[in-house]
Amino acid sequence: MGRTRLVGVSIGGLQIAIEAPPALPWRFCGEPAAAFATPPAEPDLHLGVCVGRADRSRRPDLSAAGARDRLEARGFADGFQVLHRRNGHVEREARFDRDLREGIVIVDSESPAARRCAYPLAAPLDRWIVRHRLARAGGLLIPACAVVLDGRAVLFAGGAGAGKRALAGAVRALPGARLMADRVVAVRSEGTGFRAHPTPWSEPGATGSARLEGVVLIRAGAALGLSALADAEAVASLLGVIRPFDDPGAHEGALATVERLAERIPVAQGVWNEPAALLREAFGLPRVRPGDLARAA
Repeated sequence: MGRTRLVGVSIGGLQIAIEAPPALPWRFCGEPAAAFATPPAEPDLHLGVCVGRADRSRRPDLSAAGARDRLEARGFADGFQVLHRRNGHVEREARFDRDLREGIVIVDSESPAARRCAYPLAAPLDRWIVRHRLARAGGLLIPACAVVLDGRAVLFAGGAGAGKRALAGAVRALPGARLMADRVVAVRSEGTGFRAHPTPWSEPGATGSARLEGVVLIRAGAALGLSALADAEAVASLLGVIRPFDDPGAHEGALATVERLAERIPVAQGVWNEPAALLREAFGLPRVRPGDLARAA
């Protein structure tokens, strides 16, 4: 690849080394991932970047559905291919080995990404990479608002329209609390428990990790209340908010992690009509297993 620059990114404890040539004039500053830059020592995943001809063998999608960023992933016997299309046309092609430990990102020479100073792993590609590689390493990306109080984190997880942004806005009503993330949180197994980490795909961005003490599956409703979920219910509910995987290995890893999380971390279901009240109630979750909570109820 000739003379290159080597940059590291750490997201959810996952270390990624990115090796890019001077021919690609990208700037790290200004990208959300810049706050997660780190020396590229002992990476979990090493990625080379080059400018060239990306795979255009598949016809572009020029429908309304293809008018936005989208990823197309395919698995092969020896690895994976991921195409990033913008407005139907391929901008970047990524190829990975079967274990997602090494890969290359080809920025199409005729795409705007090759001309502008763009981060070569820019979303949604970096999110796909982290989501799949993290699942193989005992971690998860969860769509959630993460709130930290007294060094402990509670996640309020749910899909679009569940109320994550409303809860994020209500954090100021909880004395001493801080918002770690308002959209996507990385969770990583740590010793006998789990730790929550910020991600580049949320505001406010990198604000430090915290010990995970509880997960609340939220939905809007007319009444306030939390109900603890037993292990099997907790597993099913968590899997319901996590996106499917293109990699069977990542799928198996995520399933094992969700089962372990449900055994060790209180998981509840929350219906709310007033975000600040739900925040106060959620941080009263006892530090016991969900099964114990259900029996106590």
